[in-house]
Amino acid sequence: MLFLEERYVKIIGSVLALGLAAAVLFTAVSAAALSKDAVKTAQSIDIDEESSEEEAPGSVTVKHDIDITPSLSEKASSSESDRKPVEQVKGQKGPAQQSPAASTQKTGSGLSEGDIWLMAQLIYAEGRGESLEGQVAIGAVLLNRLRDSRFPNTVAGVIYEPGAFCTVRDGQINLTPDAKALKAARLAAAGWDPTGGALYFYNPARSTSAWIYTRPVLTRIGHHVFAG
Repeated sequence: MLFLEERYVKIIGSVLALGLAAAVLFTAVSAAALSKDAVKTAQSIDIDEESSEEEAPGSVTVKHDIDITPSLSEKASSSESDRKPVEQVKGQKGPAQQSPAASTQKTGSGLSEGDIWLMAQLIYAEGRGESLEGQVAIGAVLLNRLRDSRFPNTVAGVIYEPGAFCTVRDGQINLTPDAKALKAARLAAAGWDPTGGALYFYNPARSTSAWIYTRPVLTRIGHHVFAG
């Protein structure tokens, strides 16, 4: 009786062991199948998301592998467009810079800008302390001499005639005239003659020439006497 009970116990134990092994095997197979299905599901989800992003209307797809390096033709056109403004600037030359004394442009009076500048130089040298009328009078004397056949027939010739003006001898003629002297020169060139046709002027407080006092006085303006 005891022998039979032990035999039954062994049989039951074998059956239980087989059942346990079968359960473990079933669990492992189920887990493997589940993992494969999960992987396939995840892959299908990724594929669906990518296709939906590419095909969704109105959506903007950002691609990070686009080649943005410009082609050779683009480089050439870009460099050419960058160079054109520089070439245009280099090709645009400004007006030639000339000193007023070298200019030959005629004014309304028929005098050149160079003549006006020379007149302004003498006016400034001889009468920079005088009123505008007194400075215009000096310019008028220059033009009256220019029209007289006894004097040179150019503004430069009248001014630089030997012994004509002391400010030419001492170098004051080379001073730069101011705006007032330039204005006086232009007014004289326009026809204003406050002297009444004078050919000479002098400052009685400084002049040492006996001959100048023999000339008939036409008017006095400021510190100068204007004579014919």
